[in-house]
Amino acid sequence: LIGLSMGGMIAMRAALRSAGAAQALILVNTTSQGWYPPEERDEVRATLEQLKPDDLDYWAGVWEHTFFTDAFREAHADYLIEWRRRYQAQSIEQYREAMLGLVERRDITEYLGIIDCPTLVLGAAQDVTIPPELAGKLAKAIPGAELQILPGCAHLSNEEQPAAFNAAVEGFL
Repeated sequence: LIGLSMGGMIAMRAALRSAGAAQALILVNTTSQGWYPPEERDEVRATLEQLKPDDLDYWAGVWEHTFFTDAFREAHADYLIEWRRRYQAQSIEQYREAMLGLVERRDITEYLGIIDCPTLVLGAAQDVTIPPELAGKLAKAIPGAELQILPGCAHLSNEEQPAAFNAAVEGFL
């Protein structure tokens, strides 16, 4: 079972709910901790309730700068045009629900010790949303988990460094 970012949060929960959910678990650029501090949640909820479809253009730009390194953005302008198109194709409701999922996500770190399958925690050296330190904390919380940090990429490491990403996954499996 492999999950990146929000998908990693879901994969952890699946592994916790069912001992047989995965023969191996790969958690990529994700965290078991709550995403937003409690004191920020009401403000984020209010902002999400006021979103308009035109706001997706703004958020696409914010996330593009967050999810990809400067070097990648400079070298892959055409790719990022397509990435933005896909991002902006979601409805405002889809975006709002995904973000509310992050706001409401609770910390499950205390339960990770029961995960009993081989686990790879894969982080990205330049990820500002889930910095390598958080990847390290996640790996320490899961018995026997292996930690790898991919250099030269940010949050969407599978898109920025597909060869290194695939090599890490294949090497683990």
